[in-house]
Amino acid sequence: MQSTTTVTAPANIAFVKHWGLASTDPVTPRTGSLSMNLSHCTTTTTVTWSDTVRQHTLQLTDPSGTHTLSPDISPRARASYHLIDTVKRRAQLPANVYATITSTNSFPTGAGIASSASGLSALTFGLHAALPPEFQSHIPASTLPELCALGGSLSALRSLADGFTQLTHSPQSGFTVESIAAPDHWALLDIITVVDATPKSHGSWEGHLAAHTSPLQADRLTATTHALTQLPDIITQRDWPRFASITLTQAVWLHAVMLTSQPSLSYLHAGTITVMNAITQLAHDGHPVTWTLDAGANLHIICPPTARSTVLRALAPLSCVTDTIINSPTRGAHTIE
Repeated sequence: MQSTTTVTAPANIAFVKHWGLASTDPVTPRTGSLSMNLSHCTTTTTVTWSDTVRQHTLQLTDPSGTHTLSPDISPRARASYHLIDTVKRRAQLPANVYATITSTNSFPTGAGIASSASGLSALTFGLHAALPPEFQSHIPASTLPELCALGGSLSALRSLADGFTQLTHSPQSGFTVESIAAPDHWALLDIITVVDATPKSHGSWEGHLAAHTSPLQADRLTATTHALTQLPDIITQRDWPRFASITLTQAVWLHAVMLTSQPSLSYLHAGTITVMNAITQLAHDGHPVTWTLDAGANLHIICPPTARSTVLRALAPLSCVTDTIINSPTRGAHTIE
């Protein structure tokens, strides 16, 4: 047998962020999270289930080149192979059927722009979509979030849904991912300022494990839970002032916890601070702009399209900015072939 499907999935930027884990087995967040899918930070993945190969293979292409990922190259790669084996087992595929996977990222991998979210979301969705119907029926689509979580990146679950998405978890119902607003609901831009395109020296997993050691984490969790009760309605109402305030506060909380954890973890570069100061000045001058950060050095500038030219003019003289990636809200994981 041979069955092939090509899918694409976006990265996302979290406005309300989960950081820290309630459990590592299974991976369970301390809080929910809420994000926007990014139109120009995507992973395109082709999955082939076939009985003509003798093992699973996973190949990744990004702006730095093409890499074959073996299970022992990293914990994230090992988790991806575990996900592949789990889908094979649950689908009840024959023992001699294996997956061949090729993925291409449109943006730098491992640089704090949520490449793990787009990559794992595309892998999960593609493994399921490529199954022949008689095997796909063994895995309800409603279980994709739980499968995706096996890959180790909870951010990836949000990339399964469209537009503005929210991830929740409860012991009773497990993971739930829902779109709280369609991509065309609110014309926001995320202008990513690339100050460092190289892979991070410390992965997010380390930070999640250390978060509980920060004296600020308990207060951050309280603030995050409160933000999650507010932000869906704020997005529905397109309330820019309240949205900008929560988005900025969440970013500051996140990095304050990182810096005060044991061991301390810092992703901020000199270029990050330079861009941060420039955008903060624009906000002080009355422009509708704010910023946020994930676990990386590259600042995400959030603004309506009317502020795009103002932001780009402010960035133009900054030598630390090597590239910009301009995103709007977009669909979640979906089949393209």
